[in-house]
Amino acid sequence: TATSFSYTPVFGSDWRYECVNLSAYAGNPYVLIGFRDVAAAGNGVYIANVSVSNPSSFLSQTLSSTGTVTLGDLSMYFNALGSSSGELTISRYNTEPFSSASPVFATNTSALTNNLSIFTPNNVSKSNWYAITYSGVGTAVSPNAIEFNVTINTSAIPGITSPDSLYVIRRSDYNGSWNAVTSNYSTNSLFTGFINGFRDYSIGSQTSVNALPVKWLNIKALKTDYGYNYISWETASELNNDYFVVQYSSNGKDFNDLDRVSAGKFPNQKQFYSFKDETNFGSGINFYRIKQVDYDGVESMSKIVRLEAREQEQNPEVSISNPVSDYATLWINQADISSDYTLSIYILSGEKLTSKTLKMNSSNEQFELLEMSTLKSGIYIVKIEQNGISVFREKLLKLMK
Repeated sequence: TATSFSYTPVFGSDWRYECVNLSAYAGNPYVLIGFRDVAAAGNGVYIANVSVSNPSSFLSQTLSSTGTVTLGDLSMYFNALGSSSGELTISRYNTEPFSSASPVFATNTSALTNNLSIFTPNNVSKSNWYAITYSGVGTAVSPNAIEFNVTINTSAIPGITSPDSLYVIRRSDYNGSWNAVTSNYSTNSLFTGFINGFRDYSIGSQTSVNALPVKWLNIKALKTDYGYNYISWETASELNNDYFVVQYSSNGKDFNDLDRVSAGKFPNQKQFYSFKDETNFGSGINFYRIKQVDYDGVESMSKIVRLEAREQEQNPEVSISNPVSDYATLWINQADISSDYTLSIYILSGEKLTSKTLKMNSSNEQFELLEMSTLKSGIYIVKIEQNGISVFREKLLKLMK
């Protein structure tokens, strides 16, 4: 449930942030989320910016006094709380932070690194970022009345070769640009001075200085009709990457190494990998993840995917470049070529904009969706069907050129 703290806005522009832990419903294929308006004075309650995400770890804690709160590699020391208490929530993510902002990184002219440099970051950690909210803001308490500093332990974060050239960076949400914050560094700790503002936090730098390396796109697992489970994954960039290790688990917690897959030859391009697991085919519920290892031994992990042996999954492996600023590229692998596929593009209201046939001359094909180049910026739904049965559906973000 949400926090039980009552909220009395002082001005019409007052808002409060809430975060609800839905982990009890994990694994359910369909979860309906609803809101009930309980207003004390008969006025309407307005709800905006609702988002649902899947953090790797989560902390929810009532904040009623100054002190330190820690989740994973991030610590916050609260020096002042204003006149109200509330519920602090910290969500940690170990995947690429999505952004619809333009620019993704705001121009920096004043924030300093530990070596007193000033530059605009162009990368963000792909394995360690945090979304922070606090319900105490809004009940007659300005965000500026709450003061804290942020410390991030960098010892386990891959791709760091020059820690003195790191920033703590932050943004309002995925619609906001990342902004550099004046940062200090000492013994695996990157930290800020006292600041204000509950939002997303991570570390950033420039790729030429601190690679913050592999940018994961996806990982998928598919049960085939040929006596093996087919595991595939994609990356968008792989600076300093040496190899991958495919890992397997029967319970989703204890993983064993299956095999090593060498890194591709083009680290700055989108790359596709696959692995066939014959050992665990038909063995009940299977969990897979990919461990990425740099040349210097630093590691990062993909998300975990689940595959049940009883599933008779016949869908092809489909992936699409997302987001795009012009046309989109579509990859279809392990496809049934007995009949053609139909691709349709919809707006969010369900109205179909265009449709076309995809001719499969082989089981692995690539298509350029040039029709995307004529569409306005926004979110669209791409759907692929074969013989009237849906085999792929994904929201696609079209950015401004």
